[in-house]
Amino acid sequence: MKFKISKSKIEGKGLFCTEPIKAGELLFTSKGLRTLNKSTTIEDAQITHKHSISIDEKTIHCPLPDDPLRFLNHSCDCNCYVDHEHKFYAKRAIQPGEEITIDYSFVDADIYWRMIGCRCNNKKCRGLISSSLLLSRDFFEKNLPYIPKKIRRFNAKFYGIPFTKYDC
Repeated sequence: MKFKISKSKIEGKGLFCTEPIKAGELLFTSKGLRTLNKSTTIEDAQITHKHSISIDEKTIHCPLPDDPLRFLNHSCDCNCYVDHEHKFYAKRAIQPGEEITIDYSFVDADIYWRMIGCRCNNKKCRGLISSSLLLSRDFFEKNLPYIPKKIRRFNAKFYGIPFTKYDC
C-alpha cells in the first residue's frame, strides 16, 4: 500500500500518500457488506451513511472496520474516485504527504443525505456536501468519469434523460 493512516487537517484521521501515485493507479478495493438504505429523513441518512457509499438508490456498501474507506475524507477537489466494483483509483497524480480524498457527493444517491459545513478548505469548496442528486447538472456531467455507473444511471432517471447519455 502506498498510503498510511494519520491525523488529518480535514477531519479526524485520513489516508496519506507515502509514495508517488500515478493518475489512474488502483489504490485499494473496499471490502464490506451490502445493506438496504432505509433512511427516510436527513437525520436517518446522517447515521446510516457514516463511512458508507451508495451502490444505488436502495443499497449501501458498509466497509469492514479495517477498510481504508473508513479513513477517506471529503474534498470538493478530490484526488481519488471509486468504480462500481468498490475499487478506488487516483484521479490525478498524488504526492507523498498529500491526503487522499474523495468527493462524498460522487458516492451517494440518497436524496436525504447531506453534510453542512464542508471542511476541505479548498479553493473549489462548495460549502455543502450532499447527495449526487443535489449537485448542479453541469457539475455532475463534468465529473461523470469519476462517478460510479449505477449512481450515473440513477441520476439520469432522476433528471428524466436516457441512461445512455451517462454511460461513459
